[in-house]
Amino acid sequence: MVSACECVEDRAITCIGVDNARSATIAVDHLLTLGHRRIALIAGPPSSPLSADRRHGYEAALRAAGARSGAALMASGDFSAESGRSAVEELLARKERFTALFCSNDEMAIGAIRGLKAHGLRVPEDISVVGFDDIRFARYTDPPLTTMAQPKNELGREALNLLLEILGDTTVPTRKRVLAADLFVRQSTAAVPRSTRK
Repeated sequence: MVSACECVEDRAITCIGVDNARSATIAVDHLLTLGHRRIALIAGPPSSPLSADRRHGYEAALRAAGARSGAALMASGDFSAESGRSAVEELLARKERFTALFCSNDEMAIGAIRGLKAHGLRVPEDISVVGFDDIRFARYTDPPLTTMAQPKNELGREALNLLLEILGDTTVPTRKRVLAADLFVRQSTAAVPRSTRK
């Protein structure tokens, strides 16, 4: 057995996935380099290990930059577009100002963009948005979504190679392989609005 895309803690299982914490840090660092300091998070379900890792990466980036974080700038969804829209509604209802939004997956980012637009906010002129996964529709959103792209082909190829090794020799030790995700910058992110810089 090989677990692909999400590494499990069980040491008896070989797995391959991406470094979710590091990838989230890269995504938030992109927003920080654009001048954003009030960056909100829409996390996935707390029970999901990858959601926890992406939240840790988000927090680590803000901490390293001395930028503000905290519960008031965080909401959770279930990785669906609908939950992304609900989560952004929750964030906006708190009246907690933010200029950028990091979403733990692309579907929630797509829903969040719809929610922001429903409140008359423009992406990226008012709020920049970054997703995670680079799903097929990310480049076709309005605006096209900046996102962390998982190396899907490499994940599949390496998972099969690892499985074939195990099938060929059951004494092969279990391994944990971690691949890098790539930042794809599209039109959903921009420099922090001049009127909100501090």
